[in-house]
Amino acid sequence: MLRDDASFNALGRSVLPSLLALPAAAFGGALGLVLLALGFCGLLVYDESEVRAKRLPPWYQKLRGPLTAIVVACLLVGAYIRHH
Repeated sequence: MLRDDASFNALGRSVLPSLLALPAAAFGGALGLVLLALGFCGLLVYDESEVRAKRLPPWYQKLRGPLTAIVVACLLVGAYIRHH
């Protein structure tokens, strides 16, 4: 069976959040929450590149940016509370 490299790369990118969530869950506590926050920041950067490449609609970033900021803020507040 031949593989399409573009499809293989897309599949690889689609499982990265799950691969990051696994160690975050394993570590748990403040470290796990910080890892999740970093993962969301990384996905935001990736989504921005996809919008610039016109593979996502322009409105997507306007929605994704504020939602990611809220999620990251909540995760970091939770990490701070958990740590102290």
